Amino acid sequence: MRGNKFLKILDFTLGVPILFLFGLIRHFLPEKEIVPGAIKKILVIKLSAMGDTVLLLPVLRTLKENIPTAKIYFLATGINRKVLENCPDVDQLLELKLKDFLTNPFYLFSFIGGLRRERFDIAFDFDQWLRLSAILSFLSGAKLMVGFRTPGQLKHLAFDRVIFHRRNRHEVDCFLDLVAFLNLKKIERIPRIEILEDWRKKSVQFLKSIGIEENEDFVIFHPEVPRHAFPRQWPEENFIQLAKELIRKHPLKILITGTERSKEIFQHRKMIDEERIKSAVSLEWDLLLAIIKRAKLLVCGNTGIMHLAAAIGTPVVALHGPTDPVKWGPLGDKNIVVKSKLPCSPCLYLGFEYGCQTNRCMQEIKTEDVLAAVETFL
Repeated sequence: MRGNKFLKILDFTLGVPILFLFGLIRHFLPEKEIVPGAIKKILVIKLSAMGDTVLLLPVLRTLKENIPTAKIYFLATGINRKVLENCPDVDQLLELKLKDFLTNPFYLFSFIGGLRRERFDIAFDFDQWLRLSAILSFLSGAKLMVGFRTPGQLKHLAFDRVIFHRRNRHEVDCFLDLVAFLNLKKIERIPRIEILEDWRKKSVQFLKSIGIEENEDFVIFHPEVPRHAFPRQWPEENFIQLAKELIRKHPLKILITGTERSKEIFQHRKMIDEERIKSAVSLEWDLLLAIIKRAKLLVCGNTGIMHLAAAIGTPVVALHGPTDPVKWGPLGDKNIVVKSKLPCSPCLYLGFEYGCQTNRCMQEIKTEDVLAAVETFL
């Protein structure tokens, strides 16, 4: 949603007055508290950002471990629901269909009615800036509503309990802060995604069909970032130079993933070694995850696939320019972050307020530094 200008305008023009109204209503309501042992139904709201949703997995595990009798309902959209479809800690996955929300005025009323019928004990809104999620939290009818106070967003007006969203804290810890008042004892911090056996078998067949045998080593390059996130883009020529050096020095293959846009890099395969550069774009979700699991490592910028790979257990070389790895870096002990050395880096906080519209800080990340990081895992 960070890249959808229309939704952002709608979120501001409608969200701000509605939240002011909710804040006024809340002023006349009594303070609410809840006992963890009395919690039977939990609503978790996160409507965007695949990477953020991966970082939410430890919170879901923490809630399930500490309140095993509670059912966890997760409200997502088509943007991030795939992350949750096989999550063992989600009892019911709800989807807000954005197209229907924008085109059918009756859809939202029906959807909110469905939420209210569930009679949730507590609703957690994990969106950092989106006002729509706070509105849905308030209208859900949950007995207690919890969410972030993020500078300039006014989301906190909808909540019973507010946690300040901190810029200098890793996002997984900010998410855990939101549930900390429940005094939970067993805390999970590292996201984990398990690969099913049929996914693995499917990946073996697919990789063989494109020329990568089961016993062959390969490295994944994911050169693509979302269109709205161009300042996070490491230059294509750097990926090409990195591929040349890796193939010259190591007996491995390189697999390029992404969407059709990633095919631009394929034009240069003959400049390197066409037989050792493979492509796999627009993959089905289960196949993509299983292929990442099989890879020796993954090289990418700060995108959702970075967090996916780390959660799967595949080493990641993560390239950070405008984004702060202290807040958004991959979690786990198998990852290396290569940062830009420009003094204005990092500049990003909520995901869309870039200091400039160029990728100069990413250009400053040297190929030799990335190569050294990659070779740590080879």
